[in-house]
Amino acid sequence: MELYNEKRVTLNVGGERHEVMWKTLEKLPYSRLGRIRFAKQIDELKELCDDINIKNNEIFFDRHSNSFGSVLNYYRTGKLHLVDDICVLSFHEDLFYWGIDECVLETCCHLKYHQKKEIILEEMRKEEEAEKEKITEQLFEGCLCPKLRKNVWDLMENPQTSLAARLIAFISIFFVILSTVTLTLNTIPELQLKVGSSNRTNVSDIHMIHEDNPIFEKIEAVCIAWFTFEFLLRSFTAPNLFRFLKSPLNIVDIMSILPFYLSFLVPKQNLSLNTARRILTLFKVLRVLRIFKLARHSLGLKTLGYVLKNSHEELGLLMLIFVIAVLLFSSLAYFAEKEEYDTKFTSIPISFW
Repeated sequence: MELYNEKRVTLNVGGERHEVMWKTLEKLPYSRLGRIRFAKQIDELKELCDDINIKNNEIFFDRHSNSFGSVLNYYRTGKLHLVDDICVLSFHEDLFYWGIDECVLETCCHLKYHQKKEIILEEMRKEEEAEKEKITEQLFEGCLCPKLRKNVWDLMENPQTSLAARLIAFISIFFVILSTVTLTLNTIPELQLKVGSSNRTNVSDIHMIHEDNPIFEKIEAVCIAWFTFEFLLRSFTAPNLFRFLKSPLNIVDIMSILPFYLSFLVPKQNLSLNTARRILTLFKVLRVLRIFKLARHSLGLKTLGYVLKNSHEELGLLMLIFVIAVLLFSSLAYFAEKEEYDTKFTSIPISFW
């Protein structure tokens, strides 16, 4: 293209012109300006900017120019510094637009940048919670006994509203942990009850069957009673029952409570021993889901879920790298060990493990 016949190019960012050498942009080939440098077609170039004036050798970007000086300095010197008179969130968006990672900030600016960013995000979170609180109060206005329902709802759903609400949250967390520990301990053979069972073809052939410890079953019943009470109380005081029931955490609550009650409905007398045992095992597996109830009372777990939701592309890339590494090294292990006597590397899928 005619643009590349010149040694320099003019970058017009929000009306402010910057002249830069083409070879300077080659230093960061995967950034926006670097991709412009290596663009081979005019259509590809137009996708990376807002306008082009080939005659004047000028490329226009409809962006604010405050942070571009720092970005361009990074191309020239390899050092990225924070602009003091600009919002850090705006600076973050500009870095994302130009294709530069915020991790390359110099040490002198790195800590200040992240501190300011955390403070702003925390203020935004508080404003968002205050706005949600106003919306919730408006939803309760059309309900029966709005003040009472609002107080009970805050007591069960918002631990930060009062000391009693924090106590309820602590009790709920205690029962979740107790239930999980009980479910885990109940799988230890030494803590289970051993019941003798004879083979029908040979009465003298007796083998032992492990059954759940009744003490653990009673603890489980107490935990389920609390979870049921908690869920029903939150359901009755919810401002919008339909929205409440379709919440992911509430779906987890239902799936962790129902198996206990469904286990009583299994007609054990009409089913074979193996069939009934498999159904009850399925119900016990579903109880493990209640560990996710901790996310309701843990800000850290909520933050983790938010990070995973907003970083699905990076997480997918990490999993791809992991799969490639597993496939590569398991293949090498298989071809290196397959000729050995009594090898355990009998195939590449088995070598994955």
